[in-house]
Amino acid sequence: MPGRLEYDEAMLFSSLRLKVSDPDLKQGKVEMVSSQTVRGTIDRPWGIEGGFAVVYKFRRKSGALCALRCFRVPTQPDTQFRYERIGPYFHIHAPDITAGFHYYDAAIMVKEQGKSQNQAFPVIEMDWIDGVNLVDQVDEFCRKRARQALRELSEQWLTLLHTMRQAHIAHGDLAGLNVMVRSDGRLVLIDYDGIYIPEFAGLDPVLIGQEDFQHPQMAQRGFHEHIDAFSALVIYTALAALAVKPELWDTYAKFNAKGQLVDANMLFRKQDFQDTQQSPLFQDLERLGNAHVRDLVRELKRLCLLPINDVKFPFTLVDPLYHQKQALSDLESAVQTNDDEQIANSWLPVLDQYPPAQHYRARVQVAQQRISALLSFRAALASGVLQRIVDSYDPVQLDASGSVSSEERLLLILADDFLQACADNKDDAVDIAEIIARDVKGIHVVYTSQQQQMLDSMRQRKNALQTISQAFQSMDIVEIA
Repeated sequence: MPGRLEYDEAMLFSSLRLKVSDPDLKQGKVEMVSSQTVRGTIDRPWGIEGGFAVVYKFRRKSGALCALRCFRVPTQPDTQFRYERIGPYFHIHAPDITAGFHYYDAAIMVKEQGKSQNQAFPVIEMDWIDGVNLVDQVDEFCRKRARQALRELSEQWLTLLHTMRQAHIAHGDLAGLNVMVRSDGRLVLIDYDGIYIPEFAGLDPVLIGQEDFQHPQMAQRGFHEHIDAFSALVIYTALAALAVKPELWDTYAKFNAKGQLVDANMLFRKQDFQDTQQSPLFQDLERLGNAHVRDLVRELKRLCLLPINDVKFPFTLVDPLYHQKQALSDLESAVQTNDDEQIANSWLPVLDQYPPAQHYRARVQVAQQRISALLSFRAALASGVLQRIVDSYDPVQLDASGSVSSEERLLLILADDFLQACADNKDDAVDIAEIIARDVKGIHVVYTSQQQQMLDSMRQRKNALQTISQAFQSMDIVEIA
């Protein structure tokens, strides 16, 4: 795979090297940055190099900024498949914490060292996010001893986690460099190689994440919506502790001789998780004297000893009523859809004694009654017996239910008409039976022996009358006789 220098060269000639269908992107230019070297000032493409990719700041022909992400490591065979599904899912379920993007396969021609021919590599175009990464933002706030700003940042972190939980998504590499802080303080996830969405259930994980944010058993981690639980708690614990004592950053962050931050961890390192009892950081955090931080540290130590796939984020430590609030939110969403089954299933035991949920109890009871009536009605439909279908229908519960299909309602009407025609001994019953056979496809109707005899008799009578009518029309005396 190409390195930074090869991609830099390709970006300098982007109008020739980019093979994308978007003319506004193809005719754009990479932003340049000047840097001082022993040979003087050098201009080079503006890019940030990470472990998996180089991200360039790129200006479209129209003037709009975007980010171009170029891979430094081989992509998985299903990378395009995943990205094409992640984008639409994010747009619907998590637009506030994600950036828009477009995956281009074979999008940039790069000449690798030692190879004579240019080769095509994928590129991801992403929305440009004005802001800084989470680590740099924490560094700034800690240097300023901005405790309130750190507290607000920890609240934003919880907001992001709540949105992820609501959307049933996981990042897969939740770390300080993969979270951007917008100028208004809101957080945005970036780098989506390891993303989990519900459609990916059963697929293999793509990566295991940065070790200073991960569980000791990170190599055994599965692929599901809870894979970020440990790293989410690591970051939240760090933010909560720094909001109490930002001086911890001076001790546990790593700086060069010029005082510049040179590492991307947030207080914790993998060694802390491997032996929590001997960790100086854990000891310092437990001595802070803050009850909330103490509880978070105890939980983090406990999770270090759990099998990794049993780890869940402790939302109740943040809010003791979290599960009730979450259940109520799900119930309110179900009520908005007016889906009785979803409403009934959304009433969980944690809501029984939760006062804000009692407002919906009457609606839940209606949903439960409708479901009971619907089950009885559908059992009758499955039997195919028309009298049972009519008798089992509860108009009080089911007339307003959206769960009864149009075909089921059609059969109900036809069944009632058929039974009435039979009771009145009208030949209309034959026509109704033919309509049922023609228009009701999903339900097999079973006629009783008495109904079948009546239909046979009515058909014979109907055929005889038709024969006589035709004879009169032809004035055939023999046929009439």
